[in-house]
Amino acid sequence: LRTSQIRSGLHIDLYIAPVQVALGCRYAGLVLHQWVHTRGSDAQPHPWHDHYYQIESNGEKSAVIKFVAAPKPGSMTPVSFMHVGDVGTFGTSVMVTNDMMKRMEKQQFHGLIHCGDISYANKFNHSRPDNAEQKVWDTWGQMVEPVGSKMAYMAVPGNHELDIYDSTNENGTIYTKRFIMPGNERYFSFGVGMVQFVAVSTDESIDATSTQGEWFKNVLTKANQNRDNRPWLVVFQHRPIYNSNNKHKNWKGRQFNTSSRYVNPEIIGWTDNFPTLLVEHNVDLMLMGTCSPLREDMAHEGP
Repeated sequence: LRTSQIRSGLHIDLYIAPVQVALGCRYAGLVLHQWVHTRGSDAQPHPWHDHYYQIESNGEKSAVIKFVAAPKPGSMTPVSFMHVGDVGTFGTSVMVTNDMMKRMEKQQFHGLIHCGDISYANKFNHSRPDNAEQKVWDTWGQMVEPVGSKMAYMAVPGNHELDIYDSTNENGTIYTKRFIMPGNERYFSFGVGMVQFVAVSTDESIDATSTQGEWFKNVLTKANQNRDNRPWLVVFQHRPIYNSNNKHKNWKGRQFNTSSRYVNPEIIGWTDNFPTLLVEHNVDLMLMGTCSPLREDMAHEGP
């Protein structure tokens, strides 16, 4: 774990004093939102203003990077987010990243939603030397840095991050070390301008008695009580419960079994409790991944 400095301000000269931040192996650009929310009121971003920051570590400094703060709750200012899923570090991954960078030149985005299967690093576990997996994550981070350093990069884990039934694959540890998301980091909620986002983890149960299921119902209830300030309710996840793709098909969860190479834990609630809650709480939009590669963008001006 290394300690770095982040210097910030509303002007390119960065007149706010630097703050010490423990980055560890996390992506420097993606640590920004945690630093802002833990420093206190002096670091809270001014809605819709340009902000600048610079990271210094081991005697080296990054470039001065600019981002635009999101509108305040209740503001009818348009909110624009990119949506990607199943990116990896393949040839098509570079094409998708380049496309996002071109879009950023033409339009201001407030953030990006990544719906799981982020780097596909676990594919290299059995065929590459030790630490190959971490190097793939590093490569992915370098590839998306021009995007992730300029906006909030909000990610939810996919099955390639949560292969908990296989001890030689990722079990969510690398994901939680490299990303800093709200809540327990696997499922969480946050608001931007007129939109309330809710992330769910499709490789965990979401039935009415499960921890995630109870949390999801409570979050949707509170979001509906706050529709005056945030009229849009968006849920995002990795696996789609309805899918015309013949390979992946509809996500129904799975039963506990030991018939395969690994012991697969039971995952329930996705065919009954989950869609029921979506309808009952009038969710406006669903964002998902799984069908590789996926790239989309979203821009809403109001209800």
